Amino acid sequence: MQNNFPLLQVFVTRLKFVLGWLCVAQMAAGADQNQAVWQNSLGMKFVPAGTPGILFSIWDTRVQDYLAFTQATGRVWFRPDTQGTAFKQESDEPAISISWDDAEAFCRWLTDKERQSHLLQPNQSYRLPLNSEWEAAVGQQKYPWGDAFPPPVTAGNFNRKGDQNGLEAQSQIDGADGYAYTSPAGRFQPNAYGLYDMGGNVFTWGEEWLNNAEIPNQVAARFHIDKSGPSVYRVQLGSSWADGVAEALVANRLSGSAPELTSNVCGFRCVLVWAQPESYPFRVRGSAGLLVNYEDRILVLEFKRGKNPAGNGLDPGEGSWLDRGLRPSEPSILKAEMPEPEAKDIMTYLSEPGHYWTFYCYNTNQGYLRCGRSGRE
Repeated sequence: MQNNFPLLQVFVTRLKFVLGWLCVAQMAAGADQNQAVWQNSLGMKFVPAGTPGILFSIWDTRVQDYLAFTQATGRVWFRPDTQGTAFKQESDEPAISISWDDAEAFCRWLTDKERQSHLLQPNQSYRLPLNSEWEAAVGQQKYPWGDAFPPPVTAGNFNRKGDQNGLEAQSQIDGADGYAYTSPAGRFQPNAYGLYDMGGNVFTWGEEWLNNAEIPNQVAARFHIDKSGPSVYRVQLGSSWADGVAEALVANRLSGSAPELTSNVCGFRCVLVWAQPESYPFRVRGSAGLLVNYEDRILVLEFKRGKNPAGNGLDPGEGSWLDRGLRPSEPSILKAEMPEPEAKDIMTYLSEPGHYWTFYCYNTNQGYLRCGRSGRE
């Protein structure tokens, strides 16, 4: 279903999720999460971007990439430049008029294709980015390009007065970036991770549902959305060539749209993911001797090595698996990604002698245990 401009543009602060880390169980023969740039069979390039265990495509999926998918599968694609409109695109511009369902199908097709050719290993797959992964990749500044508004011309493809795209002047930025609509991938300045168009050009579909509670009341009333009911919109991340007002260009913007809808301002960007290893319960007993630190969203615990299973009790400051003690080859350092309030809660709780906390961890074989989720006892 075509919708030239999304019916729903919800400006909300990016949702905060406590998500387990997706880490590498074993390096694949092809993609390597530590590689500076990895290129797949379609020429899409991927780089690390702040979340362990995934690689981010440096640009949105291009016309040429999506065209390979439709030609291989016969999936129908109503390209705007083939529908008798003035909206023309080159092969290196982002594919648009793509629904969430289309984007998911592309990720499944590309995963199967590259597993069959042994470019990917069985524990690797493509999907759309999670909110937390986008947050890490776009950075902590107010806007994708920094903290000052308006953006410099080199920052990206936004709605500017000189672009002659027919949009209202009051929603436009002064100047021109040279593109009335979409622009080729990699044309503007990348961010610190080497990612292009994290703001502007096109929105990208996200993997997750938009929480109805985050939708403004007036929008929910207009579209008859039950704010306490099940989610009806998929997340759209970033901003587009049609955006020019400051609140629409903030780095923490979330929008939403029905997964079957398409528009000429939304495309998608892939991430390459490694499957998470199986985690097991690991118990830590608090004390003044337990070393705890929190920096850059990572909680780090350095504990004494528990020789006995934690189910039989631990000495102060010790850590151990519930069913056995730590082996000599296993590290006595634990790391977990989490928001600062949760980390402070754990740090306060474990500062009291006799308090226990259970983490679900696996050994990274890199000198520390990685934790995905945890709970107070």
